[in-house]
Amino acid sequence: MRIEEFTKPAGAVAVGEPPSELTAPAAPAWDLPLYHFSASSLQMLEICPEQWRQRYILGRKEPPAQALLLGRVTHGGIEFGLDLKALTGDDPHLGEMLDHYHDQVWPSAVDEYGGKDGVIWDDDPEAVRKQGAGMVSAYHPTISRLEPEAVEQEFTLDLGLQVPVIGFIDLIQRHGRPAIDLKTTSKRQSSLKPDWRVQARVYQLAHPGPVDFHVITKAKYPAVVTGLDEEGLIERYHEGHALQMRRRIGQALSAAEHFWKTYGPGETWPTRGIHHDWRCKWCAWQSICPEWAE
Repeated sequence: MRIEEFTKPAGAVAVGEPPSELTAPAAPAWDLPLYHFSASSLQMLEICPEQWRQRYILGRKEPPAQALLLGRVTHGGIEFGLDLKALTGDDPHLGEMLDHYHDQVWPSAVDEYGGKDGVIWDDDPEAVRKQGAGMVSAYHPTISRLEPEAVEQEFTLDLGLQVPVIGFIDLIQRHGRPAIDLKTTSKRQSSLKPDWRVQARVYQLAHPGPVDFHVITKAKYPAVVTGLDEEGLIERYHEGHALQMRRRIGQALSAAEHFWKTYGPGETWPTRGIHHDWRCKWCAWQSICPEWAE
């Protein structure tokens, strides 16, 4: 596949500056105590408003599970290498990345998750630490194929809605090459998961252009799959999709305001997660959900 197929479209704007056709008149004042929105918040609200109430209205965070920690440390180790290349222009040495991973990334993440006793482990913590190091090592050769410009790039996007949309893009590349999002999965992926596609289209409101998902597997021998290997891992930019996503965000915020005015913070919001065969299984608040009272 030619790299020209990945370039940013003509007329693209800088991060945080939406295309003019995405802007809208100032939204009316509202009552919901929400000050920003994001791709993950959008998807949770659409799938299960009650789960969203627990997380974003009542402020109850999910327990620190091993999978979350592993994804966090893998990202941290890789991002350090990307930062080095963005600063120097040279490919980082694997030894530097692993030293930083073991000395900084791993202990900081474990402390942030409440220490080893605060994490819900499925495996021995030392085995998880080594697994993360193996995933960082597996990704290292991929860095030579990239042109990092900004790592963990934050954006704040004003779409004329009730609140701004904020987010972080794992990697912005030079010369209009695709933005990159890193994913850790249990098995190899050859196509986008639905939530990845939504995430990409939110990113594209701030950074018009293709988004390439780099998948690092959690196998005994980790593997890396990117859009250069599987075309299905690339979400290409389309203005029509961007306009639809802007409308979708506005609709979700209006729905949240409706639920707030109808039920308030103390009454259960609609429990739609039960209609998704996977959602409730991973919900931290399943035990107190009326759908699972029995």
